[in-house]
Amino acid sequence: MKVVYAFAAAITAAFVYQQGFLNPTPGVDPVTVSSISADATASERFQVLAGGVNNGCVVTANGDGPRKDLTLTPACERQMPALGKVKWWVDRDDGSVAFLNASGTILAEFTAGDGAALESFAPRDPMLALFAL
Repeated sequence: MKVVYAFAAAITAAFVYQQGFLNPTPGVDPVTVSSISADATASERFQVLAGGVNNGCVVTANGDGPRKDLTLTPACERQMPALGKVKWWVDRDDGSVAFLNASGTILAEFTAGDGAALESFAPRDPMLALFAL
């Protein structure tokens, strides 16, 4: 009978140990492993490829919120003249992005891409792809 009690005690001890009943509750980890300053997230930069061609066009969306000021390198207007009129980057609720001119007219629309961060669905030709920098 002593063997049965010893076996039951061993099974109970193994169960208590396995469930972690004897371990103290872990606290907050005091070690900072990484951090990002607010300034680092204030702008987003993308390289623009039109029809798969890289001509050095880079767009930068500056600001917080859904509507951001958009700046483009001079190569963008040479690559696609309509891009020279873009003024605003607008993040939409459905996850898509629109490029607007100063009067609010949509010049390009993007959605999540396959391989690229964003791909245009308007205009259809040339297809624009944005690659995060």
